[in-house]
Amino acid sequence: MNKFYALLLSFLLLSLISHQLIFSSKKPQDRSLSLKIEAQTPLENNDPLNQKEKELNQTFEAFSLHMAKRKEQRENKKSTPPLELFSEIKDPTEAPKRGINALFAIKLNTKELQNLQIGTRIHLPLFEAINYTAKIEERKRYADGTLSLRAKIEDEYESYSAIITLGRKNSFATFYTPEGAFELEAKGEIGYIYATEEIDKQWIDYDQEDTLALTHS
Repeated sequence: MNKFYALLLSFLLLSLISHQLIFSSKKPQDRSLSLKIEAQTPLENNDPLNQKEKELNQTFEAFSLHMAKRKEQRENKKSTPPLELFSEIKDPTEAPKRGINALFAIKLNTKELQNLQIGTRIHLPLFEAINYTAKIEERKRYADGTLSLRAKIEDEYESYSAIITLGRKNSFATFYTPEGAFELEAKGEIGYIYATEEIDKQWIDYDQEDTLALTHS
C-alpha cells in the first residue's frame, strides 16, 4: 500500500512539474507574438489605402485653409466702405430731356469717377429707394480721353451691371438692376436719371402696328 501511495505521489509531482513547464513555456511564446504584432504595426502605416486616406486628409485641410483665407480677404475688402460718387439734387441747373419724364436730378463726382480703378467699390444712385453697391471690373481709356467703366452689382443672384462712359463734357451711364434698366445723361457734373422704358417710348410708337417696307431696286 505504501508503495502505491509513493507511486501516486510521484505521478502527481510529475504532473505538477510538467504543468509548470508548459505554463512557463507559453509566456515567451505570448511575448514573441506581442513583439511580432508590434513589429508589424509600422508596416501597416505603409498600406496604400492608409496612405491615400492620409493624402486626402492633407488635401482637404489645405483646401479648407485656402477657403478660409479667401473669405478673410473678401471680408477685408468689404470692410472698406464704397465710394459715394452720385448724389441726388433738388434744384438742378440743367433741364431734363424734352418729352421724357426724369426720375430725379443727380450730381456726379466726375473727378473721382475718372480716377476709379479695377476692384474699387462704389454706391450707385438710389433706384426705388434701394442702395446698390457695384465693383469696378473693367476700365478702358480711349484715344480721345473718354473713359469707359464697367461695374458688377454685388450680392445679387443674377448678373446685374453698370456701364459708365465719361467724356470731356458729357457723361452717360446705363444701370441694369432687379428693378429694371435706368440711364443717366449728364452735362458736366449735373444730369438726370431716366427709366430706359421711358426713353424707348419716346423713340418707339407702340400704338402703331409693325409694317414691312419694301423697296424697289
